[in-house]
Amino acid sequence: MHSLSGGTGSGLGSRVVGMLEEEFPHVFRISPVVMPSVVDDVVTAPYNSCFSLKELIEHSDCVIPIDNDALARMVERAMKGEKSTTTANAPSSANSAAYNKDKFNAAVPTATKGLPYEHMNALVAQMLSNLTSPMRFPGPLNFDINEVTTNLVPYPRLHMLTTALAPLSVSARHQPTGTRGIDQIILSCLDKDHQLVDYNSPTHDHVCLATAILARGPQITIGDMTRNIAKLKEKIRLPYWNEDGFKTALCGVSPIGHKDSVLMISNNCGIASKVESLYNKFMKLYSVKSHVHHYESFLSTAYFDMTAEEIHTMLDDYTFLDSSSAMAPKDAPKRMKDLIYY
Repeated sequence: MHSLSGGTGSGLGSRVVGMLEEEFPHVFRISPVVMPSVVDDVVTAPYNSCFSLKELIEHSDCVIPIDNDALARMVERAMKGEKSTTTANAPSSANSAAYNKDKFNAAVPTATKGLPYEHMNALVAQMLSNLTSPMRFPGPLNFDINEVTTNLVPYPRLHMLTTALAPLSVSARHQPTGTRGIDQIILSCLDKDHQLVDYNSPTHDHVCLATAILARGPQITIGDMTRNIAKLKEKIRLPYWNEDGFKTALCGVSPIGHKDSVLMISNNCGIASKVESLYNKFMKLYSVKSHVHHYESFLSTAYFDMTAEEIHTMLDDYTFLDSSSAMAPKDAPKRMKDLIYY
């Protein structure tokens, strides 16, 4: 896991991924990366981000982008829920101040940027914990982390996987605001407030190439998963050639602070809008050769051109699938007999 925009995170992080491919070519490489905010404090962040992204496209089996802006929004939402719960449950005695101090660990904003990094990191840790829980704990539906690439990446270079998490909590002593059914938890993963990447448009406006639902909780059944997948099919735009593109996993051990938890992983064409913003910033700088001299000692001009071409190709592929995969061609085969003569 590393950053896309920083010099060490983008350069060293992507280099390590390349070295892992050379040393262990048969081991799947899953790369969670932190994407830069809309307003970044590093002038050369567009270069660093696109260089790192190019290397990840070539050497990583799947990339899980995490958006700082989305994390800050999710933390704010989670803190409001926890604070309101604590206020409602706090006693009216003189010890209420001590109660609040003991029961609610409020996020203290960082002095430099005003962002609660500790709790943003907690959400990322919760996501990674849910991702690996089916192979760490027993459950009715087992799931190996290598199946992420097998089931969610239909095309080798289109492996930008977005995640959504529900319910949200940023405190180890989180007290739920009320009982939430598994149906509501799963459907809330389609809500923007639960997604770890900010899209420029709603998720359901884009084609979702494949989806995985990883649920945790002893009370969740396989029937619950089957019922909710049928509901998701009505709300998600699926390609005609992969209408059953859902992978499910069920872990019988609850996460800390909740009885049930759900992680949704999607290969959604909407990620192209996020990558396109990085690409546009890259081209805006490179079109006037701004700050290129910082890289001339180590990179050739051809590397800039290859980076732009690599990312532009990926954007074109996602855009093409987003516009053409929802509806089947009129002459598309519908039966096995028709497929033989197609």
